[in-house]
Amino acid sequence: MISRMEVNGLTVVMYHYIRDFNNSYYPRINGLEFKDFVGQIKFLIKNYEIIEYKALVDHILFGDPLPKNACLLTFDDGYADHFEFALQVLEVNGLKGVFFPPVDAIMEGRVLSVNKIHYLLAVNQNVDSLVREIEDVFTKTYGTVEQFRSYVEGIDVGSRFDPPKVILIKRLLQKVLPRNCRDSILDSLFLKYVSSDERSFAETLYMSKKQLSQISSLGHTVGIHTKTHPWMETLELGEQCEEIVESRNFIESISAGKDWAIAYPYGSYNSDTLKAVGDNGGIVGFTTEPALDNLPIKNPLEIPRLDTNDLPFC
Repeated sequence: MISRMEVNGLTVVMYHYIRDFNNSYYPRINGLEFKDFVGQIKFLIKNYEIIEYKALVDHILFGDPLPKNACLLTFDDGYADHFEFALQVLEVNGLKGVFFPPVDAIMEGRVLSVNKIHYLLAVNQNVDSLVREIEDVFTKTYGTVEQFRSYVEGIDVGSRFDPPKVILIKRLLQKVLPRNCRDSILDSLFLKYVSSDERSFAETLYMSKKQLSQISSLGHTVGIHTKTHPWMETLELGEQCEEIVESRNFIESISAGKDWAIAYPYGSYNSDTLKAVGDNGGIVGFTTEPALDNLPIKNPLEIPRLDTNDLPFC
């Protein structure tokens, strides 16, 4: 855990789920308790200079100085949590954040694969059984046992936050198995264990476009988190451009969309991603590398971010 550091640098904090988990239908979801979010904001106010997104843009474009211990707050995935819980705390304290909603989750009523996996694990804690079930479906429909085992053996299960078996399930269903195969298996497991009504589930899980517009009208920034929330590094340049353009058009329908930022889903990007972002008007790109960024910022499309768990809660 990183405490305050007296450095001429930028700290970007990354948030996902924020809620009162004790009163939630899914208390096993890994996220930040609302009371801990309140405590962490108090800690950040006391120890950092929390800046708005415009200050970062002005630093990058015009060389305007940022304060020592500058801190930016970012919120990924467009969760309703951010509107219900985070927004009130920001507003009470006069703070602004940067919110990154994926388009299809908001506009098409689709639950992101990353979230389907979270909720699947929240309602079914027997990860060994889930791995066996994934293998059974794969070998009955898509390939052999040997092929499945080769996929498993090629997965790096190291993680800062999750145990190996959980990472194994996440990687199989997010990235490693062939796309049509993994999507089909995950959809069937989500239907079986979590919800038979994906659209209604999505409407509860994510903000609406109206709520995002309200956030923008309050002076917060809405950025790009792609259309479908893919591992960008697995896509061709043209596919990456489509993801970015669709998302840029979406945020332009909410706010001006000028000097926009992107948060790379899963922290996944490559040289094609950087080209696609730059060619389409992106100014800032946020990764998931857990580090601070020295000033002046030299690589604005590769700014690292700390997870909320890397900082104290009070």
